[in-house]
Amino acid sequence: MEEPGYITPAEIARIMGVSRGTVYGRILAPGSGLPVHRLGRRRVVSRRAFFRWFDGNHGHGQGAGS
Repeated sequence: MEEPGYITPAEIARIMGVSRGTVYGRILAPGSGLPVHRLGRRRVVSRRAFFRWFDGNHGHGQGAGS
C-alpha cells in the first residue's frame, strides 16, 4: 500500500511513459526541481508537487488543480 498523497517512481514512470531508470537518473536527480522525500529506503514525491512540476515542464494540463 502506498502512502496517501505521495507518488512512487514506478507511478511517475507510467505517467510519463519512461523507464524507472529514467525517473531515477534524471527526474529524481538533484537539480531537477522536484522535491524528493525518503520513506525508509524508498524515494517518493508529493503528488501535488509532481503534477505541478510535470505541468510546468511538459504543459500537458494533467494533474490536480488543472
